[in-house]
Amino acid sequence: MKLRLVLSLFALVAVALSSTSWAAIQGTAVGVFRDPLPGSPPSVTTGIGSSHMTFGVPCDGVTNCNTYLGGAPTPSNSISFEGRSLDCELDQPCVLGIVTFFNGTIMPGTQIASVQLSVSVPSYPGIAPFSAFLTVINTPNTGDPVASRDMLQSGDSRLAVDESRFYSAPLVGVFSGQPQMSGQALGFGTGGAGFGVVVDPVPVPEPSIWLLWLSGVGLVCRVARFPANADRGPGCS
Repeated sequence: MKLRLVLSLFALVAVALSSTSWAAIQGTAVGVFRDPLPGSPPSVTTGIGSSHMTFGVPCDGVTNCNTYLGGAPTPSNSISFEGRSLDCELDQPCVLGIVTFFNGTIMPGTQIASVQLSVSVPSYPGIAPFSAFLTVINTPNTGDPVASRDMLQSGDSRLAVDESRFYSAPLVGVFSGQPQMSGQALGFGTGGAGFGVVVDPVPVPEPSIWLLWLSGVGLVCRVARFPANADRGPGCS
């Protein structure tokens, strides 16, 4: 009888896990860059209104600035956003996409101080586009690529990138259903790649499906009321 009850409970948990949609928001995030500051010369930008932008005039080793890496000029600084397939529960941080920052050597005065990344989810037209405000922190170039790191800040997190190198990191956001569907960018998360680091990353919790699974195992163990000297099986105590 107890074995039949245990099997029935496991079957119910399996059906619940297979038939329930855990993600409240699904689709693909789309991001475009808008409103760089300063927005006029001597600051120089390209790609505003798209998912890939550049800023700054590259150093040539002759005019007012020094190149890096043995005098080899680099491209302009650039920032790009690649939207990812969403699998987001309401009110839980999740990854919106990947931001890649290239830290080039550019002429002084041609940089920007900030830019906005406008994020939307086309599959959910009821969610108004929301912005990740990105602050660009420029540092003087030295012979040390780490000391010469420029940073991209979103919220309290900072994406720090070695000079003349790139780094990619997840952009984390959250969706809320109250009082109406909306989204918000929180900052950069862990799990990046390239030459740099994320300082004070935003944590992304594990999917709550595991909590439900553990709850189901605990329920089975409790209802079955195995004797203390019996084999309770994995996860039961």
